[in-house]
Amino acid sequence: RDITLPLPYLLDEIQRTLENQSSQAEPTGQITFSQIGQIRPLPYALVVMLNLDTGKFPNRETHIPFDLMEQLRQQLGDRSRLEDDQGAFLDAVVLAKSAVWLFYNGFDVSDGEVRDPSSIVQEFKAHLALIVADAPCAEEAVALNPYIAEQQQWLKQLDVPERLWPMYHVHPLQPFDPLGFANDTAPQRYRDHWYRVAQQVQQPEGTVQPWVNTLQPAYQELRVVDSRQWMADVTFPARLYLKHLGVDNIALAEQFEQAEPLFLDGLGRYSIRQFLYEHDHTAPLELLQDQLPVGKIMHSAWQQSSAEQARLLARLQNYAPAVSRTTQTIWRLSKQLHMNITVPLDNRSDWVSMEASSARAKRMACVWLEYLIWLAFGQQGAAAKTLRRIVVFSDKTVICEGLNAEQAKHYLDQWLAMWHYGATQPVVLPAALILKALEKEKSHHWSATEQGEMLLDEQDLKSLLNAWQDAKAYVNLDIRQDESSQGHRDWAFILDQQDSTALLKDAMNRYSYALYAPIFQYLRLE
Repeated sequence: RDITLPLPYLLDEIQRTLENQSSQAEPTGQITFSQIGQIRPLPYALVVMLNLDTGKFPNRETHIPFDLMEQLRQQLGDRSRLEDDQGAFLDAVVLAKSAVWLFYNGFDVSDGEVRDPSSIVQEFKAHLALIVADAPCAEEAVALNPYIAEQQQWLKQLDVPERLWPMYHVHPLQPFDPLGFANDTAPQRYRDHWYRVAQQVQQPEGTVQPWVNTLQPAYQELRVVDSRQWMADVTFPARLYLKHLGVDNIALAEQFEQAEPLFLDGLGRYSIRQFLYEHDHTAPLELLQDQLPVGKIMHSAWQQSSAEQARLLARLQNYAPAVSRTTQTIWRLSKQLHMNITVPLDNRSDWVSMEASSARAKRMACVWLEYLIWLAFGQQGAAAKTLRRIVVFSDKTVICEGLNAEQAKHYLDQWLAMWHYGATQPVVLPAALILKALEKEKSHHWSATEQGEMLLDEQDLKSLLNAWQDAKAYVNLDIRQDESSQGHRDWAFILDQQDSTALLKDAMNRYSYALYAPIFQYLRLE
């Protein structure tokens, strides 16, 4: 017979089904809760299945209003929900890498009578009894696992074969179970732990205890660090501290654009310039159709990006005919620390590079650190004063020059000292904040105190504190990604319930002059 069903009714039911499944199908990386058969089929260290009772699994009470397999007579080719649940159960068993835990109520809650598990679990138990090797006698089994002696009576009531006794663990069902009143060692209770958890849940407005005040142990074994990773750590110490703790402050997943762009933003223009730089104008336009705007604007955006890349190459010719070739080597800083560094391959006075990005504060700090590593590693002595580190950015050219090898080694030691300390205690001193003035070709000034300490001038410190506390509500910028702001998600995570302004002042007094004052002196922009 013909059965008509409104399409919106069908689509709503499909949408509800997909929404229920999508929230359970994605592994979380730690502990994932999901309905059996809906989680993504990936290997898991431990698989735990609950509620494997008769009548609960397989679930026979799920009814879809328009399921014709339930409404009409069974036909050849119809799906069997029982077989689907059996397949999901076997998939969960196969996906476990270390262990599988199966839980079911073996005794009735009301009268304590024995209750059988699901038919699928019964078949699985019978199969295990068939393939598992014969277990030793009961006395030997008790000697191997004394806990079996306490559960022998229950295991016999549950009709568990003796060879499967070591696999079973019977948990007391009721608080007045005789096992709880035995003279033997009392079972482990966790009520005190859960009571503290309940107190915190009932008082969500309670004060979170500061957790960054504990000094973390430093590394003792041999370490080989990559220079680029090291630069990223010291220019943004929050990343350094969290990495040492083994904490990954997971960010929200970025959402893809729902509509094709009509114009390229700054990030889009950068990606096109980077593509042109890597392929040297030899790649066809069609390879960038996923990034360029649609229609006629695509060709104009391509021409504009090509012109910007041509101007960048023309500026490069002012310093060198091509970028300098580089090589990687291992630098032994100490017995416990080796660094994988990048240095120019040729012994020339200028190390020239080109970047498609703009000259931001953090990038200029990385250029300065590359310059220090190059001079300190080469050990050229006084001749190092003639060496220049040049990076041609999209908007400016950064040039570092004027240091000798001894000065570079001294300044680099200051950065290494901060790096060692920053792994054990958070150092609130992001390069994106203190070098923001350098982006505008301005400078900071330090003055000596009566005790001989070099401190940042009051006016400069005030401007940095204002920038640190600025919520930037007037710009279209996600403050959680701004490393120069206390609202950055890593700073907010580390400095929760802390006085971030006081910590910033302390870091300024300790490290700002030793680390950043030489940058304003020996780095210039063109």
